[in-house]
Amino acid sequence: MNIEMTKVHPPVTKECFFHVDVQGRIYVGVNHAKGILFSIYDNQSGWTQTEIPIQITYDEIALFQQCKENKYAMVYRGEDGWCLSIHTSTGKMIRSITLPLPLDIICWYLDERDLLWIGMGEESIFGDEGCECDSVYCYSLDGELVFSGIDEDLSDMCAPNICECYAIARKDGLMYVAYYPDLVIAAFDETSIKRVWVLNENSQFDFGYGQLSISREGFWLATDEHALYFVSHHVNEGMKQVKCCDISGKELHIHALKLTEKAIYAHTDTGIYQYELQ
Repeated sequence: MNIEMTKVHPPVTKECFFHVDVQGRIYVGVNHAKGILFSIYDNQSGWTQTEIPIQITYDEIALFQQCKENKYAMVYRGEDGWCLSIHTSTGKMIRSITLPLPLDIICWYLDERDLLWIGMGEESIFGDEGCECDSVYCYSLDGELVFSGIDEDLSDMCAPNICECYAIARKDGLMYVAYYPDLVIAAFDETSIKRVWVLNENSQFDFGYGQLSISREGFWLATDEHALYFVSHHVNEGMKQVKCCDISGKELHIHALKLTEKAIYAHTDTGIYQYELQ
């Protein structure tokens, strides 16, 4: 299965933090003498730059994204664990919080309500003496725990239990989590599980640190190895690997993939490409 992607920006450096939010804002972070220098693109102001004066490297950043009131939220791995810092538009730190979470976290998602969703890894969910924590957490940007769970609801539905979260996404007011074993996708809100899709047992796949997006046709999943897969809503049809091509049909050499509610973005040797989702 091939998709034709449109080039939307010239190339950026390969060695960088790369992220795109649902509004189509692009974030490129590189190491800088005083911390991390972010180049940020939006449709109104074009490219701007913000320096975050925290002494980390770009590969220690889990998330950097604009939030409300023209501020920025950054999640990174600090000396004492996972840190959440809030910054002004010029990069000045407003506050910093160490989240009371284990280090084995697989996925992060900041939604349009400024709620930070977190998917846990297997080592965090299962300790030496059984279950140690829930599989999904949600925090406000003030560090307040808003939601945790879905595991008990899945058990009540006789759905497969979560061993490890692959990806978290949001679509039309619902949250979605893709999780192991095999591939299971659950749609939920803060009150209950709404639906569960279980991929057939013949479709074994290890997603690593993945991403998820939902379109009218089905589910799109990206791996930490920059591979893209598609699963229709009729999950018994199995999983299809997707090749990302330019308008001439040439396959793109991808450094990073980012999936949003509206589009798929590819950071490549020849530029940043976009594929709009239905």
